[in-house]
Amino acid sequence: MGKLYPDESNPQVKLINDEAKAKAMKFVDDFLKGNKPHAIGAKSNLSSSSDFIEYFRFYAESKRDEGQQQYISSFNHFQKFVGSLTIKFSDLTVDLAKSYHDYLFNKAMSRKNQRLSNNSALAYFEKFSIVIKSAIEKGIITTNPAHNIKGRKKYKQPKRSFLTLQEIEKLKATSFENHTLLKKAFIFSCYTGLRFGDVLRLEVKDIYSLGGEAYECSVQMGKTEESLTIPLTKNTIDFIRLELQGKPNDKVFKGLSYSQSNIILKNWMVEARINKHITFHNARHSFACNLLNTDANIVDIRSLLGHRSVKTTEIYAKSTAGRLRSAVQKLDD
Repeated sequence: MGKLYPDESNPQVKLINDEAKAKAMKFVDDFLKGNKPHAIGAKSNLSSSSDFIEYFRFYAESKRDEGQQQYISSFNHFQKFVGSLTIKFSDLTVDLAKSYHDYLFNKAMSRKNQRLSNNSALAYFEKFSIVIKSAIEKGIITTNPAHNIKGRKKYKQPKRSFLTLQEIEKLKATSFENHTLLKKAFIFSCYTGLRFGDVLRLEVKDIYSLGGEAYECSVQMGKTEESLTIPLTKNTIDFIRLELQGKPNDKVFKGLSYSQSNIILKNWMVEARINKHITFHNARHSFACNLLNTDANIVDIRSLLGHRSVKTTEIYAKSTAGRLRSAVQKLDD
């Protein structure tokens, strides 16, 4: 369908990217005709004899604009796994799911020609499972074979990098003129804990004043579909005030794109002389860890992050060395 390349300032590259995007949109249009398998409340005309690979492809493409690239990666790995085979929904057996699971962990290679990490392989398999679940919800099939495989790998808790409040201020002070929108979106995420997809969908009307210098942000989280209300500081509002001057339904960060964002952030860290591996999602980690370091109640932090369980929030406590140091130092008081 085409591959997107960085550096769209090059006219030739931009032309190639436009052609790739046009092919993707044509595929979406063709696949939707008479079907609309992912529209809310839509009834699918697909059956157990329909092509699962095409369904998977469309589902992954529909998630691309939300910044959920793992669906694209999962689809690409699945396509390499099956090769030239045609996979119907009726072919989705426990054995096939187990084989794909083992392929991800034992054979699949990243774009850097390296074996996938445990958590990346698991994330891609989970996205595969979610695609199957969507087909079950539409009545195409009845069971999810990915749920029944034996020896399924477990998630390994990684070391979570996060930015301190001082480092966030350092980033704000570091000029990055060619990527101002991404800079503002990232800092906004550091102060709200919103994921990239939630920031991308944020509209002007979602941020409002309660009177005086009190502001809030309301959003329905794309990952969990939970409704969330986050208090905003005056400094946060001041930082994006220009973006809030649009119409109510305008995107706050209009034109923001996930493509290459983490590479750009890496360069920004270098400019700011911050020696940490930071991706956009680390802004969410930073929000949680900085709240913990200020002794905020973990139940309140759970609410602000939109976690369904406080156990998920407790994971961040392992990253907050400053908080632990402060607790130990109290022994000298």
